[in-house]
Amino acid sequence: MLAQNQFSIILPYFKNLLWLLLLCSGLRLAFYALNSSTFQAIDNIDISAAFLHGIRFDLATVSICLAPWLIIALPLYISQCHSSFILLTKLYWPLAPLLLITSNVADSLYFPFIGRRSGLEVLTFTADLADQASQLLAQYWLFVLFSAFVAIFFILVSNRFITTSPKNARPWYIRVVIALCLFMFAVISIRSTIESKPLSPSHAFNWPMSSTGHLVLNSTFTLLRQSEGQLKKIDFYTSDKQAKALNQQIHSPWPTPAKQDNIVIIVLESFASEYLTKADGSIGYAPFLHSLSQQSLTFKQAYANGRRSIDALPSILAALPPLMQKPFITSSYLGNNVSGLASLLAYENYQTHFFHAAKNDSMYIDTMSQRFGFKNFTGLNEHPHLDDFDGKWGIFDEPFFQHMAQSLNKLPQPFIAGMFSLSSHNPYTLPSKYKNSFPKGSLAIHASIGYTDMALKKFFDTVKTMPWYEKTLFIITADHTSISDNTAYQTTTGRHRIPLMLFSPTGKLPSKASLKVAQHTDIPSTVLDYLGLSSKYQSQLLPFGNSLLSSNEGEAFFTEATQYVLVNNYATLIASHNLEQLKLISKNKNIDNTQLKQAMLAKLKAKIQIFNNGMLNNNFLPSLKK
Repeated sequence: MLAQNQFSIILPYFKNLLWLLLLCSGLRLAFYALNSSTFQAIDNIDISAAFLHGIRFDLATVSICLAPWLIIALPLYISQCHSSFILLTKLYWPLAPLLLITSNVADSLYFPFIGRRSGLEVLTFTADLADQASQLLAQYWLFVLFSAFVAIFFILVSNRFITTSPKNARPWYIRVVIALCLFMFAVISIRSTIESKPLSPSHAFNWPMSSTGHLVLNSTFTLLRQSEGQLKKIDFYTSDKQAKALNQQIHSPWPTPAKQDNIVIIVLESFASEYLTKADGSIGYAPFLHSLSQQSLTFKQAYANGRRSIDALPSILAALPPLMQKPFITSSYLGNNVSGLASLLAYENYQTHFFHAAKNDSMYIDTMSQRFGFKNFTGLNEHPHLDDFDGKWGIFDEPFFQHMAQSLNKLPQPFIAGMFSLSSHNPYTLPSKYKNSFPKGSLAIHASIGYTDMALKKFFDTVKTMPWYEKTLFIITADHTSISDNTAYQTTTGRHRIPLMLFSPTGKLPSKASLKVAQHTDIPSTVLDYLGLSSKYQSQLLPFGNSLLSSNEGEAFFTEATQYVLVNNYATLIASHNLEQLKLISKNKNIDNTQLKQAMLAKLKAKIQIFNNGMLNNNFLPSLKK
């Protein structure tokens, strides 16, 4: 039993450690409460097991947070610099609860939109977050207030753990032993093992089941321990050529190409497939888009390759899936030889123009559009009427869609244009005249879906009168899914289900619903096929998409948390990132699942090897011969 007047480091450290572990458990409970729909299919036993497993990650997190303090405090303790020790502790200890609360509360609110815990990649968005600080504060002021109260409470209590007596009866060598033991405890806690591989985010998805992984984790851990996704060379196959051969699909070109047709790609913010049709089968919150799908070649099993806006455009415009932790546009591979669809069509004398209503540097969308071949860009800065500003992100969809229509009417044909809508982005602001014009539904996003759908209808009403309309292919999709109230979409694959339709006003493409599996990265190949340019330029596209106009079987390939997912018309293969855990969800009971799993795994490995090695070696594409 320690004497009351001893200068101790053991009791203060462990009291604060346990106190912060309690805070982590509380933050996990808050995360669960705010995102309960994600885990509603999981029984209470597994939820409890996830909370229990989470303590392992909390201990590692708290130990990391306290490590800088411990490194400085241990020499002060050994040398009996009591006053310096107290000052250091009072200055440093408040930082840990502030970091834990800020990162976990913010991520609990952000999780529904990206479907995973955030890592270092969130630093990519600091400029956008700074711009939106006032509206985020207004929207989440209650969370900010409660978080501040909790932080103050935990800081005040932790201050009571600090030793105030300078006396110590222990010899110096005992203090050294104590210091070494504490240091070793901290190291083992941070690593969470004495083996060679330390604890990583992927371990959260091993037990009790992969679907509880996000609940097991805490956001401070992923922020501090998750790598930025630097790629490693893969050698599943003896050569990359062998991997490419396994991945390649051969198809005959579209027999009736629409040469020199205009291309308009419309990317709708957060338009999940579930918003088009309600759970009871009735028309959902986008009636015009639903009706347009009846006149289009519509892919009912279409998937977004990512869960963030910053990942959507590389997939849609350049067939580049987001298989790295860090977005391509902010990664060290940005300068790699990657051809965008617009840059290829520019060789065919296409005019290129991209439209996005936010501030011009928001989410790097202007940079990405230019990187993938769009020479012209219209954003908030170029919009002629700034009174159309929504007060949050940019120009409301209705006036911006109309401005786009008029701008396209001035472009020489042929042209390729891209448009990224805005108003269905959180906080879902609507013009005052439309406040009660659209069904509010059960989610905050539903009314804004109705507004953007109306803006899209008016856009088509306008362009129908323009001379270029009938000679244009319209491709309509969404960047990613968003918040959900339909359990059918709250699955690994359901969280990537987005609309994808090809609309030809003069019927150059059939009006039908296709059950072929489709994905964002198929769009560039599909456009080339439609225009009769496949044989000329297909080799210039990354090998992660296939023409949706071909007779080949479709597929989708994406990552979900720490898992790879490969979907085709027969099954879904879900694999851990180390490929040690495999789960096959078959759609046909008459197929040999063992053989199918091995075939899909072989193709999955080929795609991973092609991506990693192609990025590392910058040898995706041959040099283009004009």
